[in-house]
Amino acid sequence: MKTGSRVRAGLACVLVAAALVLSGAGMRTADAQAKDSEFSFAVIDVQRVIRDSKATRSIRPQIEKLKEGYESGFKKQEEELRGANQDLAGQRAILSPEAYADRRREFQQRATGVQREVQETKRLLDRALGSAMSKVHNSLRQITAEIAKEQSLTAIFPRTAVILVERKYDITSEVLKRLDQQLPSVAVTITNNPPSADENKR
Repeated sequence: MKTGSRVRAGLACVLVAAALVLSGAGMRTADAQAKDSEFSFAVIDVQRVIRDSKATRSIRPQIEKLKEGYESGFKKQEEELRGANQDLAGQRAILSPEAYADRRREFQQRATGVQREVQETKRLLDRALGSAMSKVHNSLRQITAEIAKEQSLTAIFPRTAVILVERKYDITSEVLKRLDQQLPSVAVTITNNPPSADENKR
């Protein structure tokens, strides 16, 4: 009887020890899972970064200067067209109907050509602006991805999508600082080439 009691007591101790080991393993597993499932995030004011960046501020005056140059040339052509139209109207009385119709047709073709040139120039300016801004957006995405990796962020939300958040979660200033360092200016160029894939994605 005493031997049997000792055996049963020994078995009981083994079972208790095993239960404690399993319990501890379960706690470690739960802790590891909780750590793996931690959600870390940040917010960024994209509009502010784009608006206030040195790169964007370097683009605007270049576009305006190009516009002024083209508009000056178009203004001169418009004045010439206005004068030609007045001259044509004054010659109507002395020209034959056929000659007047020919002159009128030539004038309309010239005016249409100028209008087409104006539209094409606007398209080129829009494309130049889009191409320059795509460089800013690409750098912004790259810098944001770098910060996300450095800080082990699960997600980054636009500031406009968040109603209230503590300032410590806002990476706007850091992104803007790095963007100004990485891309202090962007040269605006006019090209007749089709838009790139990056421009189409923007």
